[in-house]
Amino acid sequence: MGKYFSKFPSVSYNGQLAKNILCRPKLQYDRFNSPNVFYDYTLPEEQRADVVANDYYDDPDYAWLIYLANGVVDPYHDYFLSETDFNLFIAKKYGSVNAAQNTIHSWVLNWAADKRELTPAAYTSLPGEHKKYWRAVVTDMYAEPIKYVRARDTHAVATNRSAFISVETPDDFTVGAFFTALDANGDEYAAQVETISGTTVGIKHIMGSISGDAYVQPADTLVEVVNIDPSESGYWAPLTYYDFEAAANAVKRNISMVNKQVAFQVEKDLKKVINS
Repeated sequence: MGKYFSKFPSVSYNGQLAKNILCRPKLQYDRFNSPNVFYDYTLPEEQRADVVANDYYDDPDYAWLIYLANGVVDPYHDYFLSETDFNLFIAKKYGSVNAAQNTIHSWVLNWAADKRELTPAAYTSLPGEHKKYWRAVVTDMYAEPIKYVRARDTHAVATNRSAFISVETPDDFTVGAFFTALDANGDEYAAQVETISGTTVGIKHIMGSISGDAYVQPADTLVEVVNIDPSESGYWAPLTYYDFEAAANAVKRNISMVNKQVAFQVEKDLKKVINS
């Protein structure tokens, strides 16, 4: 990165001469429109940008070119993190890896993990509201479906269900914490506390019934919002903060590399743009 910032203009900061790292160069010129300038590259585990630069450009200082080509502003967070660095990042942000793995971020459709296949007859017998979760498989565009598989859909909701309940002992609850209780049938359910105001507790990520349980006195729900109908819950799954961050990190593993044959010219153009 030192070589990258060496091209930045200097400014006076607190009476000292310093590099203006807030300068954001943007290179736009005809040769970048060529498909031969960039190529896709998937980072191996534990491979830092300076290692990639040394392997490809024969110069670790060309890490700046990798950052520039991929819009990396903060190399410590915008670049792909190894498993060790990722877990350190998670622990710092969420308190611990365990906390991130046990706290729900949102609810997503679980099509990737659902490998079921339905016959046309089984699909036809589904309740109407369930059919949107499936797609037909055909041999050609004019043929009848031979089977049905889960439809690929990245739709997500913040929570499956939320509610405000009335309780007698609000001190038993902690904002952000999960609690378990028994419903009217003696079956266990779980939910996360979102807010506490007097004897009214807001809960979300409800898994199970919330009527007739020992925590609710009287045993009723004041307000309930249902984003996912319980009859369709089998098509959804909670996404933890750990998995949410892991998916975001995985995307950063696929980067663009500037062809080494134009790297020197890009360096010259960068200096010219910054100093103009």
